[in-house]
Amino acid sequence: MNNKIYFLSFTVPLLLALGIISLQSCFSSKQSSESKVPDDFYVMLTYHGGMILDYQMYFIKKDSSVYEVRRGTRGQSADENIYSFKVNDTEMLELYNIIQSNNPSSIKTFSREVYDRGGSSIRIRENSKFIDVSNSGMDFIEQEYQQNYNNIVRAVEELTAKKLESEKRKFIIRIDDSILNSGKIVNINVAGKSFMSAAGEVKETIEIEVLKGKYTVSIMLLNPDATGNDRIYTNAFLGFDTNEKSSMRLLLESGKIVSE
Repeated sequence: MNNKIYFLSFTVPLLLALGIISLQSCFSSKQSSESKVPDDFYVMLTYHGGMILDYQMYFIKKDSSVYEVRRGTRGQSADENIYSFKVNDTEMLELYNIIQSNNPSSIKTFSREVYDRGGSSIRIRENSKFIDVSNSGMDFIEQEYQQNYNNIVRAVEELTAKKLESEKRKFIIRIDDSILNSGKIVNINVAGKSFMSAAGEVKETIEIEVLKGKYTVSIMLLNPDATGNDRIYTNAFLGFDTNEKSSMRLLLESGKIVSE
């Protein structure tokens, strides 16, 4: 009887200890297999504006990541700004897991004959293999897979925005009374944003938030009652660099738009 009691008192703790070790081993093995980001992994997201000169490229890789943006008007030189940043292991793992959970290799597309359509596309490299998904030009994401695609796009954009938070700058565009009281329709485009007087968006002060760099303000004054070629009263492309100034004023002098 005493031998049985001794055997049980020795065996039960031993079995419990072995069970805990086994569970820890399984958990550790599972966690390790789920947490490994391939050494060659990267994701690249690109946007194309079609007829509009608007190109954005997000490239995220463990050792080096880049956000590049080129915007402009056809016939004019484009503003080009490039930003480099680094992601840590935790951020890389979170991004990788989001991409894996949305199974990009299963996303299906279809084609439709359209012209001058912009859009976006994703390229993923993993274990020496590439996954390419296009939602631009004549390629469209099937309805069933749009959420998967959008989840990946959003994850890339949000991580990039987070890493470039310190690069943001506020810039003020002041519109002189010579423009506001000209009786013209005023349209302004800058850094991918549009402001139209017809929508009440053109005011004495327009404040925008941009990443530091060089930009061009495109401003056009339209004759409200004219048509055809007479519709455009005047227009201008005026540049600024947020590294040099934090504001600019737009004026109308002798029928021409100038800045100061």
